[in-house]
Amino acid sequence: MYLVPRHRFDHVHIDLVGPLLPSRGYTYALACVDRFSRWPEAIPLKDIKAETVAFEFDANWIARFGVPERLTSDQGRQFESRLFREFARLLGAKLVHTTPYHPQENGSVERLHQQLKSAIRAHATEKWTLVLPY
Repeated sequence: MYLVPRHRFDHVHIDLVGPLLPSRGYTYALACVDRFSRWPEAIPLKDIKAETVAFEFDANWIARFGVPERLTSDQGRQFESRLFREFARLLGAKLVHTTPYHPQENGSVERLHQQLKSAIRAHATEKWTLVLPY
């Protein structure tokens, strides 16, 4: 069970969405949801390497909202990599991984994940990066 966050952007859930229909060279998105306010963001990614995910999270989330105290993700190899663990450590954020085969533990971001994929399919657009919530 998770502690209730005290402030906005204290606890962020993240997950990768894709592969998606290519849009301006992007085929993935990093879905981020603030646990306190439920604020959703989707950051387009050209690939899902750990260094790309860390860089884009820093440039697009942390630069705007600050460093979260807790960062929850699934056990994707990007989030379990030495690079991403060191990234979280240097920021001073506690990195928490959900239990395998229990995506509901990361439920708020999983819902965003589903909504993004549905919206992209429904609009059948190759310009999805232009209308993301970020």
